[in-house]
Amino acid sequence: MPQKKPEPPRGSVHKDLAPFIGLGSQLAASVIGCGFLGWWLDGKFGTEPWLMVGFGFFGAVAGMTHFIRAAMHANDPSKNKE
Repeated sequence: MPQKKPEPPRGSVHKDLAPFIGLGSQLAASVIGCGFLGWWLDGKFGTEPWLMVGFGFFGAVAGMTHFIRAAMHANDPSKNKE
């Protein structure tokens, strides 16, 4: 007779997904915020569009770095789950 696999403990799906809910918005906010800052500085210094492109790229790199670190931390099996 085949053995049954043990069922994972039942918990709230929302509780399990809570760390991931804000990651997408944080990524978008970093790109948009840095791009807006670059756009504003371009208007102030007359360097259009180079600061907007540079700051937008910086925001994308910073946002992706944060996204990857948070995802790796959430999937770390050595952390104590209670």
